[in-house]
Amino acid sequence: MLGPDTGAAEHGGAERESPRRASEFLRAHHHGVLSDWLEAMSALHAENPQRPSWLLDHMPLLLASLADALEHGEHERADPLSDEHATVRLEQGFDVGEVAAEYALLRKCILRRLEGQPRPLDVGELERMEEALDHAVVRTVRRFAVERQRDIQDLEREARVEAQRSLALLDALLAAAPLGMAFLDLDLRYLRINQTLADINGAPPEAHLGRTFRQMQPPELADLLEPLLLRVLRTGEPLNGFEFATPPSLIPQRGKRVWQATFYPVLAPLGSRLLGLGCAVVDITQHKQTEAALQRAVDFREQLLAILGHDLRNPLNAISASAFQLARAEELEAPERRAVERIRKSAGRMGRMITDILDFARSKLGSGIPVSRQSMNLADICQATLDELQVSHPERRLLFESSGDTSGQWDPDRVAQVLGNLVANALQHGGLDSPVATSVRGGADVVLMEVHNQGEPIPAELQPRLFDPFKPSVGASSSYQKQRSLGLGLYIVHQIARAHGGRVEVRSSREEGTTFRVYWPRRTA
Repeated sequence: MLGPDTGAAEHGGAERESPRRASEFLRAHHHGVLSDWLEAMSALHAENPQRPSWLLDHMPLLLASLADALEHGEHERADPLSDEHATVRLEQGFDVGEVAAEYALLRKCILRRLEGQPRPLDVGELERMEEALDHAVVRTVRRFAVERQRDIQDLEREARVEAQRSLALLDALLAAAPLGMAFLDLDLRYLRINQTLADINGAPPEAHLGRTFRQMQPPELADLLEPLLLRVLRTGEPLNGFEFATPPSLIPQRGKRVWQATFYPVLAPLGSRLLGLGCAVVDITQHKQTEAALQRAVDFREQLLAILGHDLRNPLNAISASAFQLARAEELEAPERRAVERIRKSAGRMGRMITDILDFARSKLGSGIPVSRQSMNLADICQATLDELQVSHPERRLLFESSGDTSGQWDPDRVAQVLGNLVANALQHGGLDSPVATSVRGGADVVLMEVHNQGEPIPAELQPRLFDPFKPSVGASSSYQKQRSLGLGLYIVHQIARAHGGRVEVRSSREEGTTFRVYWPRRTA
């Protein structure tokens, strides 16, 4: 009689040897197969440890669906899950090979697990399980391919729409551009051209498309421009601002025009290859005509400056010299001597006006007032200038004092011109009984020149534009507003100070009088 253990062992042996169905095996070893499969996937994607966790999403349900399909003999039970599996993997960026590899590893894990089992599958069960797996693979791969093709078609459709949109924007840009524009391929055939350039070429835009540059241009222009286009294609370097005129033989038909063209290479995205070239052509005839008119104006200005600087000075110098000789004559009566003195002063004032006009023209139309620096002593130049002015104005008192180091690098003629203009301004607007005081003080880096006079102050509303040329009068309440001169003296003072790197300041009140300060840096920055 067998004990419980022996009977159980015999019964257990019978159980181990009895065949079983594939669906029972899949359910019984569900977790073991998944564990083997996940370990295999982890080894396959060792370089990307995050990837296997993605692959575990649908396998538990897929194994259960395969078991149901085998139990009921209906492979279609697993189809919805296979379709979902394919769709999700496509969205996650898998390729078809990776999807097929999932099933290949699953099949391998199932068969390996079967080899280790003492109970074999029933006759035909292994074949049925293989068919179920094959059906799932085919269904998933087919669904994956369909979805992938659909995505590709959607992308192609979007690309076509975007391309049509880009071409529409390009055509709109070409049509609205005020200059002629075109795009040519590597054979110099027109791909796109706007109406402006088509009108320049004398043919409608549609007549250009597909035809070469030489076919659409007169031989003279083709011979001139085609080598330039080919050079752009050959070197990949743009050609900017190339100017050319209508050939003489075409002037009767097209008129005398001047054009400026730019040719540039057109590259594929990321500069991978050359697609062709673009060109932009603008009519600069009016610009050239304006340029020529400006040049004529410049030439006239130079002629006018030459007349002011030479032809007017010669008779003025003769007047001044004659007045000087007359002033030395002993037989002149007092009224005659005063008349001669007026002639001499007027000639001197006219000379200063000519100098101011020349300097104004240079500052506005040229490169600024020229200065010629040299080593000099500012106090010495100021003393000499005041001595000359004192001779011209013997009835007025001109005071001068200096202190400190007054040496530096300046233009002595311009320094004398600044002081002469400031003293002349002080004599004109200062009190007749009060002196004009000039002082020069040397500092560490700057020498300060001051010209002071008592008298009617400068109106507050005039001070902000005191150094502007041709200052307009705003009334007639002061001597500054009543003056009829050109108003260039203080402007020239300001420009000369700037040319030396310095500046001019003014303070004016009825109590303190009027003081102009000119700062002369010893050296430029």
